[in-house]
Amino acid sequence: MKTFNNKISREWIIVGLSFFMILLTIGIYFSFGAYLINLSEELNCSRSDISLVFSLSLVVYSAFMVVMGILSDRYGIERTICVGGILFGIGYILGGFSTKIWILCFCFGVVAIGLAGVFIPSVSVPSKSFKNNKGLAIGIIMSGGGLGPFLITPLVTYLVLLLDWRNTFFIQGTTCIILTVMITYFMKTMEVPSLKPKPVEKQESLVDAEISWNLNQVLKNYMFWLIYFVYVLTSIGFTVVVVHLFPYLIGKGLSAILAGYILGQVGIGRGCGAPLAGFLSDRFGRKIIMFYLLTLQGLLIIALTFTIPVYAYFIAAFFYGISVGGMVSQFPAIAVDFYGYKFLGSIFGVLNTAFGLGGAFGAFIAGFFFDLFNTYNYTYYICGILYGVGILLIIFIKKPDAR
Repeated sequence: MKTFNNKISREWIIVGLSFFMILLTIGIYFSFGAYLINLSEELNCSRSDISLVFSLSLVVYSAFMVVMGILSDRYGIERTICVGGILFGIGYILGGFSTKIWILCFCFGVVAIGLAGVFIPSVSVPSKSFKNNKGLAIGIIMSGGGLGPFLITPLVTYLVLLLDWRNTFFIQGTTCIILTVMITYFMKTMEVPSLKPKPVEKQESLVDAEISWNLNQVLKNYMFWLIYFVYVLTSIGFTVVVVHLFPYLIGKGLSAILAGYILGQVGIGRGCGAPLAGFLSDRFGRKIIMFYLLTLQGLLIIALTFTIPVYAYFIAAFFYGISVGGMVSQFPAIAVDFYGYKFLGSIFGVLNTAFGLGGAFGAFIAGFFFDLFNTYNYTYYICGILYGVGILLIIFIKKPDAR
């Protein structure tokens, strides 16, 4: 295969391939709701039982981010993505044969491990390959996480109606395995030196030759935990909106179709917000962009406590998606700015567990307060306060002193 002489071209192609892997796997994973009713009926389980399968897989996903980050640092990005994508596909293929809920739970555990294997090294690509435009490149890759569900969920819904959930699982799994092998092989032919695993003592950072924190050193740095807590607060509000916006809008008297379209705006916004925020943060700094994005999230989630016109819900959902997509794309960028790229896979693996922790808590408190007060308003008030705390914490974020 013809190789590319232009190093920048090769690296941007790798970004495009990583974007597609995120779009594919995140899109399939978050289309879970398209066959929730079918699973509930055929496996003779309640919807809450089936939902628990997804929740547990999210816990496994968060836990294995650290493992996959370490493997990415040690064995290279292409190999880790390849193994992750294959495991992801195998989990869906096996899931199609489920006859008991515990079997489905096991299969989605495999899916979650595979997803972690794709996500962490994919997001690490720009940090290991770019000196400039790092934030933009990360934003482009992470925008796949917003566009994926928006594009793939309707297709999955159609396949479930046309075939059934078992055949849909098989199609999803085999498609993912085939495309993963093709994409990672193409990545390997790009021959981008910075993506290859190297002995630690021979690695050179494109960001700053003096920045080379290892995971143990990072975990002892208080600034890392400040960033981590801001990520937790961001994730709490995000899962409240993603999981509970649909029933909230139904409660406001909107039709299910209209509520679904409004929720879809969050995905579109995320897809737009990640590269936009990455581009802006490369030029104006991560901290100022994070400050404005989190402020926007707080204002928009408080706005949901008011009765507003339908068109305003569309606008609010879209801009909330922009703010979330942009905010999430800043965490890997600021991690490499502060700690270097040598151990970024393992560092970002730990950092991204904040998403699982905050996400699980956000989904729980929204349901808890709704059951208690029969309204989501109290949850939105709490999220507004938590966003306020996050905004204050961002003010204190600064690059740690050299060790």
